[in-house]
Amino acid sequence: MNVATMAACNSAIMAANMAAMSARRRRLIRARVIKRLQNKQKGIRSMSNDLIREFIGKEVLVVTVDNTEYRGRLVACEDNWIKIEEKRNTRLINADVITAISYKTLNL
Repeated sequence: MNVATMAACNSAIMAANMAAMSARRRRLIRARVIKRLQNKQKGIRSMSNDLIREFIGKEVLVVTVDNTEYRGRLVACEDNWIKIEEKRNTRLINADVITAISYKTLNL
């Protein structure tokens, strides 16, 4: 399977997932994002870049407001955006939509 075919399949899968998401769920997610943006305008930050920077270089699991999970190595954190390198691609995620970041520690 070539790259173009894989991209088309991923787009189709993502479109199907979005269509399957109920209208109520989309409204709830939209309300959460709007609330976070309003808080940001008031000076209330949802997640500090300093806290996120502690995870740089570690394999992390990032969960967003719509319960989407992203796994990969946290590479950078700048201007409320984080950069995650996954196996085959790199993602930029806005910190305003992040609900949790975790990594697994090794028991030594």
